[in-house]
Amino acid sequence: MKIPKQSLLILFIVFSILGCDRTEHFIDLNNNSKMDPYEDPNISAIERAKDIISHLTIEEKIAQMESGAPSIPKLGISKYNWMNE
Repeated sequence: MKIPKQSLLILFIVFSILGCDRTEHFIDLNNNSKMDPYEDPNISAIERAKDIISHLTIEEKIAQMESGAPSIPKLGISKYNWMNE
């Protein structure tokens, strides 16, 4: 039995659509294998900033205000050194 080319094309399209990976891709900054709000690219920058700040202790917030800011591994924040030049 010969299957018409049009039917094969339709089957190919249907299986291609069903086989698409519909998972959300994001950068897992803290390596916990789940998307935290501050990692979600679909949330506004303001909401993401509010979320990541809510996870910081007062000491960590103060340390981030210095020019040589330390890393915060639990949130995936790398150490950095910024200058006002």
